[in-house]
Amino acid sequence: MELKKIWKFRFFIVSSIKNELSNRLSRSKLGLLWLGIAPMLQVAIFAFILSSIMSSKLPGINNTHAYALYLVTGITAWSLFSDILMRLLTLYGDNASLIKKMSIPILAFPLISIGSAWLNHLFLLLSVMIIFFFLDHTMGWMVLWIPFLTLVTTLLALGVGLILGVLNVFIRDVAQVMPIFLQFGYWFTPIVYTLSIIPQQYHQYFLFNPLYHLMSMYHNVFLYKIPPSFSSAVIVLSISLVALFIAFGLLSKAKNEMMEVL
Repeated sequence: MELKKIWKFRFFIVSSIKNELSNRLSRSKLGLLWLGIAPMLQVAIFAFILSSIMSSKLPGINNTHAYALYLVTGITAWSLFSDILMRLLTLYGDNASLIKKMSIPILAFPLISIGSAWLNHLFLLLSVMIIFFFLDHTMGWMVLWIPFLTLVTTLLALGVGLILGVLNVFIRDVAQVMPIFLQFGYWFTPIVYTLSIIPQQYHQYFLFNPLYHLMSMYHNVFLYKIPPSFSSAVIVLSISLVALFIAFGLLSKAKNEMMEVL
């Protein structure tokens, strides 16, 4: 039933994604170029300054810019996850007027957020491919794994984001403290550092972090040019499905109360 409603509002979903892109481009003189350039500026600052220091600590990568490749890969994965999560966090509060005035399916708004995040990610991926080319690192047939990685990342962010989004309707402090937790997640995940520089006795704790497994899948594909680990894929997908199950349950039970609070 919900899927039929979403299909009915498909043009609204697509037009909303287009409008957000148009609004962003209208505020930037560089237009589409800025969507790819902006995320890479941060990467360039870290990567090319620290490449000579970290390259020797990346076994299995025969490239003088090994750390740059490693950092670009990690930020690519993190950018998609954090972008979707932060959009969903304040999703229902930001669209309160539309939700209350129109009979739009409540799941249509997460789809709009995901669509907009995917557009950003597409431009980022194009920038990554360009950087990899200039760093003499081509992925070959491994690029075929990118849609799978995108889907897995989206499912994980969607599950966690929807749960937090529903909670934020009733407890507005959630949106305030979540950026702090994201910072902890960023630094507790091997993105700007490799696990090899962490003492061996602490490695086991990283196994409890689903983002660690997600990041290892990206590193396999983008960096080492091998398929994602099956065990990592199972772990991330399992956590994602559990989170989605909880999120849809919360939405179903709290939908009416959300309308009143909004």
